[in-house]
Order: sequence, then C-alpha cells, then structure tokens
Amino acid sequence: MKDFLVTVLPWFMSCSSIVALWFAGNKWKHAWKFYFVNEIIWFVWIVVSGTWGFMPLCLFTMFVAIRNNQLWRNN
Repeated sequence: MKDFLVTVLPWFMSCSSIVALWFAGNKWKHAWKFYFVNEIIWFVWIVVSGTWGFMPLCLFTMFVAIRNNQLWRNN
C-alpha cells in the first residue's frame, strides 16, 4: 500500500492541484474547499513517503490559497 501511495498518488494530487487552480480561476464557489482537501492529501503523502523537502512548498501554497480565498471572498 505504501508503494502505491508513494508512486501513484502524486500523479492524482498533481492533477487535482491543477484542476483546483482552474476552478478557482473560473470563480467556482467550491474551488477553495477542493484545493484545501487536496493540500491535506499532499500533507499525508509527505509524511508517508518521507519526502520532507515538499513540506515548505505545501505550506507556502496553503498560505497563498488561504490568502487568495480571503481576497476572493472580499471582492
């Protein structure tokens, strides 16, 4: 199971990230929820796979997503 998570899941997560950003760009109201769920999956993958080098990227993109969500809601 761990091999599956480490090798296959990144493909799914990458596609989900792209789709979430596409949804956000089209101002779909659930885009940010979709993105946050995807980020949680990234966090789990980082811990399971031990690829700690991805953690700063994941934290930063989460910060940017929260910021953009707030700006988007205020417009």
